[in-house]
Amino acid sequence: MSTDLIKMVVTLNVGQGSLALFKRLSRELVDAIESEEPSTLEYEWFLNEATGTCYITESYPGSEAMLSHLDSVGPRLGPILELAPVTQFLVFGSVSAQASAVLSTLGATVVPLHAGFRR
Repeated sequence: MSTDLIKMVVTLNVGQGSLALFKRLSRELVDAIESEEPSTLEYEWFLNEATGTCYITESYPGSEAMLSHLDSVGPRLGPILELAPVTQFLVFGSVSAQASAVLSTLGATVVPLHAGFRR
């Protein structure tokens, strides 16, 4: 098993009255990422409309793919983050020193793998 896999969980809080626009913008972004980023293995947005909480799960085959995604998605996130600021940003796995530095500037918490497997 490769230990290079990196997973992210990002939590957003959608502001009052912004749900419809948030849903449209997030679907557009997901469609763009799916068509433009073949190295993004998983990119899913889960939305609890009752609480306005959105959970984004992402996975990448390594730090290089994750950094490529961050470069690509960064400029596109502005309008979404105005509607729904990040409340938690977790990164699971071993990341490169460069990725660690970038994630630090974004307020992410990196949690290295302790034990486990995947098939």
